[in-house]
Amino acid sequence: LEQGAGYLPLTFEEFNEIMCSLDIGEPGKVAIGVSGGSDSMALSFLLNDWCIATDIELVALTVDHGLRETSTKEATQVAKWFLDENIEHHILTWRGDKPESNIQNAARNARYELMGSWCAANDITHLFLAHHQDDQAETFLIRLFRGSGVDGLSGMRRIASLPLPDTRFDMPHLYRPLLNIPKKRLTENLKLDDRNWIDDPSNENTNFARVNVRNLIGTSNIDGLNSQRISLTAERLNRVRGFLEDATSNADSLYVVYHKLGYAVLDAVFFEKLHEEISLRLLSLILKKIADKKYRVYLGPFDN
Repeated sequence: LEQGAGYLPLTFEEFNEIMCSLDIGEPGKVAIGVSGGSDSMALSFLLNDWCIATDIELVALTVDHGLRETSTKEATQVAKWFLDENIEHHILTWRGDKPESNIQNAARNARYELMGSWCAANDITHLFLAHHQDDQAETFLIRLFRGSGVDGLSGMRRIASLPLPDTRFDMPHLYRPLLNIPKKRLTENLKLDDRNWIDDPSNENTNFARVNVRNLIGTSNIDGLNSQRISLTAERLNRVRGFLEDATSNADSLYVVYHKLGYAVLDAVFFEKLHEEISLRLLSLILKKIADKKYRVYLGPFDN
């Protein structure tokens, strides 16, 4: 992947292998979230070439969050770039009052809500995002510092449901094809084709935990404290998470009976038969099903 001190751009052949491994089926049209940053711009062009080769339509969605004075101007610039590339593009505006605290999390949820609702209204079931290897490593460390368990440390999944607690529509699934690809390779793709992108000044704001974690990874001399090693650990933990989820699902079928009236009967022997971790996950799963929630219920600091 490296050539001297630099990185090689991601080739179409490599990207095609990644897309084949995702096994997305045969959708007529897919969407991609585009901020205008180098990551999403690089994925847009890679995905567009792939869609042309596979006879799939692509639409790009940019959220104008209104958190900076330049946000509307930036969204308009992204729209112009996509018009020049003959790629369908829509600007989605986050309206209403903006939070004064926990801004990044609120903005993230707003983006997912706006893009997910647009896709649902337009019968699009596949929404692509440009999260990459560096993002995965940062997510791992942020969750590690918060004391997360296996689920949190397994990081982002390549295919996932929209991470919103409650939704009004059948939202699209998220696809993250670049989780094993370093950011620098994506930047090289844009440089190779002489394409532009927008640098978000919030990426330098050390008031945000993610920026500080990014700086920690980038400046550390500790052997192994790098995005590749960290994201590999997250990938291994994701396999463990899958095993635990399968074991919990099996326990659910063996020890729980659900009734139409909205309650469940749990065989008392489960506590003797199951490992403590699976017992806790089973209780959480039961509460999730009874409450008809999208995500399992966490039972406290021992269950994260």
